[in-house]
Amino acid sequence: MQNNRNFIKGGVVISVAVSFLLLGCSEQKSSEVEKKVEKTVEQSVEVVEEKIEQVEEKAEAIEEEVEEKAQVVEQKVEPKVEAVKEEVQAIKEEVIAVVEQKSGADIYKTCASCHGQKAEKPAMGKSQVIQGWDVDKTVAALQGYKDGSYGGAMKTLMKGQASKLSDEDMKRVAEYISKL
Repeated sequence: MQNNRNFIKGGVVISVAVSFLLLGCSEQKSSEVEKKVEKTVEQSVEVVEEKIEQVEEKAEAIEEEVEEKAQVVEQKVEPKVEAVKEEVQAIKEEVIAVVEQKSGADIYKTCASCHGQKAEKPAMGKSQVIQGWDVDKTVAALQGYKDGSYGGAMKTLMKGQASKLSDEDMKRVAEYISKL
């Protein structure tokens, strides 16, 4: 800012000096004119400095206003960003759940050792052949094993197996068995 003032002051002095040279004033008038010029330069510098101060004050006011508006925007945006983050997390968890979800065929693999690869055997020679059972019958049997309300000789063994299955797992394995 000091450089600007010096530049302006220097420019005014040069302008006045050039004017004197062109007009060809005498030495006596020249010193009077120099004083007037100097006074005019000082006044011009004061005016310029006042204008600079006004501009700086306006710039500070604008800067404060911008900061206030930025804070308002941030306060409005931040909850929305958090909501989006939560939504993304929920979607991510859903995707992971779907990816981790076992198919009916995957679930049936633990059953195959007793019931056969195609559900064609009575488990350990003591149960029914479950091949081709409809979905509802299989789900009802698995839920009954799980809660202890269904089963005969294999009830205890099947309770342990069925207790590991969610309702959704039971439905998927039942759909698989129905197609065997």
